Amino acid sequence: MSQARGALRISNLIAIVMLFGTGWVFGRITGRAPELAGAFMVLLGAGLVGLTIALGG
Repeated sequence: MSQARGALRISNLIAIVMLFGTGWVFGRITGRAPELAGAFMVLLGAGLVGLTIALGG
């Protein structure tokens, strides 16, 4: 992509989808609710990104 802002948005979207997918699979393997596990992974990832930005990253 020629625009960094658009590339960043696409990258964030891909990361969110991958986090949800990983959480969903983890939830199925462990016998827990896959939707909740996926949502938790997305929230955890968002929290880590927010922490990184707050620390100057």
